[in-house]
Amino acid sequence: MFSLSCHKDLLRIAHAENIEFISAFWSTAFYAYLDYASDLETSAYNQVMTQWNAQATPNLLEGQSLTGELYQQLINGGQ
Repeated sequence: MFSLSCHKDLLRIAHAENIEFISAFWSTAFYAYLDYASDLETSAYNQVMTQWNAQATPNLLEGQSLTGELYQQLINGGQ
């Protein structure tokens, strides 16, 4: 997952290069974000994915995408 500044940089590049469409490779990543914690570095992949899925699944079922909403806000000129 990317920080807010990475999202803003991506949009700046898209605007500067007149890119009309950006498609994320793993669009399911729009439905959850795990905050950094040192224990994630040593966790097995399946443990991290279990944590992520616990956050993402309800959001996916409800159609709520915080990252998607952030992009919408940034595209519309919000900070």
